[in-house]
Amino acid sequence: MFRDLHEMVEPEICLQESARTLLEYLLAHPEFEGNLNQAPLLRDIADYVKIVSLQYEALFAALDEVEARYEALRLRARLITIYVKTKKAQLSAALQDADDATARTLLTRVKTLDHLLKISKEV
Repeated sequence: MFRDLHEMVEPEICLQESARTLLEYLLAHPEFEGNLNQAPLLRDIADYVKIVSLQYEALFAALDEVEARYEALRLRARLITIYVKTKKAQLSAALQDADDATARTLLTRVKTLDHLLKISKEV
């Protein structure tokens, strides 16, 4: 439905391995319609895919296209916010013991995360 919303969402953003695997598959196979018989690479996470499909139906079935797009954007922004918060905590811990050169690199990464967060909320 909203295949164009994958911008700013990289597999790295997914905290669970199952979610990462599914996103990688969806990005590589945009024609996928949910039929697991045609997706042998998803067999290991078939239960997860079914759960996500049911969540999708429950969340989006009653919404018109405008409301559904807004909800998808809101969920994407929430996912990015969680990812940024998690990564910044890791970077903050790494900064404690970092030398100057490493600290600059880590702070550049923090700025990149801040920018990602900002643009995810602007869309």
